[in-house]
Amino acid sequence: VSAMYGPFPSRQAAVGGVSGVASASIALVVCHPLDTIMVRIQYAKEFRWIREDVLKVVRRPYAGIAPHMLFYCSNGVVRFGVYDAVRPRLAEAGVGRRAQTFLAGALAGMSSTVVLHPFLVFKTVQQANRIPAAEVALELRRREGIRGWYRAAHVGLLRNALQIGTYFAVYDEMKTRIPTPAGGALGFAANMVAGGVAGGVCWSAVMPLVAAFSRLAGPAPGERRVTSMVTVMRAMYGE
Repeated sequence: VSAMYGPFPSRQAAVGGVSGVASASIALVVCHPLDTIMVRIQYAKEFRWIREDVLKVVRRPYAGIAPHMLFYCSNGVVRFGVYDAVRPRLAEAGVGRRAQTFLAGALAGMSSTVVLHPFLVFKTVQQANRIPAAEVALELRRREGIRGWYRAAHVGLLRNALQIGTYFAVYDEMKTRIPTPAGGALGFAANMVAGGVAGGVCWSAVMPLVAAFSRLAGPAPGERRVTSMVTVMRAMYGE
């Protein structure tokens, strides 16, 4: 690969990686409590909007933030780094602009899943069961072997390929449609709008997979759990 394309990581990959860490850190501090609430509602199965159930899901909103922070900061490096390294290669191969962004994003999402999936499992188990992060990792390894760290990896791969591919594709498309001064770049507000729309679309596209992942990966170590995505999706549809 180096002989064909030069050394890796490239400058584009390095810049993309640093940008990914910065954006992930800021977003996580603000949004982790919402993620915790979402996971607990998805995992609860019979959650109702009554005072008792609401109090259960809002307690300790920053549970699981340590593995989540490790996941997203590392994820930012891998996702943005791979995306910025791969997209120029797709352009050189004659792939169209829209396909470039989706395929590069999908590959970036799958790459990050292969490397960092265990952190997402630890975070989800900790949020669902309020177990210390170190204990989660050790107990999963002891009871289920290394496979426990890769619970629901098939859902993670599918989700991240679709989600990140969609995000980059929509974000890139939005940037081409927002008016800018002649020869000018998008301002901060315009970038925020483009990123917000892309985020909304990509999360909407994969929310059933996100909910299924919470059910599949969330049980405490050693607890009986369902491993079939189809079974979980059917159960959720029935609810």
